[in-house]
Amino acid sequence: MGKRTRAVVWLVALAGLAGGIEAIAFAAPAPRPSVVAPRLPFSRTRMCRAHSDCVLLPGRTPDDQCDCPRCGVVWRRAVNQKRYRELKLRWMAIGPCAPNRPCPRCRTLYRGLVAHCISGECRAFEPQPKPLRSFAELRGGEVYALTIVRRPAGWTARDRIQMPYHHATRIEWVDLASFGRLAQAKVGATARVLVELVTRSIAKVPHRRQWRSIVRLRILRDRGSTKR
Repeated sequence: MGKRTRAVVWLVALAGLAGGIEAIAFAAPAPRPSVVAPRLPFSRTRMCRAHSDCVLLPGRTPDDQCDCPRCGVVWRRAVNQKRYRELKLRWMAIGPCAPNRPCPRCRTLYRGLVAHCISGECRAFEPQPKPLRSFAELRGGEVYALTIVRRPAGWTARDRIQMPYHHATRIEWVDLASFGRLAQAKVGATARVLVELVTRSIAKVPHRRQWRSIVRLRILRDRGSTKR
């Protein structure tokens, strides 16, 4: 085989290899896009200007306790702050109630992690969660995936989360008791959760080039346990 022939063979082989790489790249799965609740008929109870104007209601509210749970996928409701204050006043006056008929056994999957203002309307929203790897990148309005472990002092991140130099950070949980499995877990248990930032405070240590941070996180969804 002459030099020219060998050169042609190598070019064909490289072209085939490049084509294979391109095929592999196109075959890679695309990331799951964010999901927004279906649009509902217009209502002033959902009018908004910013994400902070919106509140995501729980899957079942005191108004729903006398009815049987809906089966299948159910989107949580999003309302504006004014409507939420009205509902809270009404819920305070509602007494305990039980369904007046047997309810069918079924599984309900509530959708909606946060309430966002989209095109002037509050809507339940499920953004693509990001892995929480650095406290410096933690932002309000984002949803993060985190693996936590139960220590003697409480739940904390299982893996080390990066933080700025000369900083020490402590995590505090909001509404942890509302997740019964997590509240009753034993030391050593692990869980995968979706969280959002509620508040963050930073204080300088006197006479030292050190800072202490407290990050308050709200658990949005318990995704189940995981092996250590």
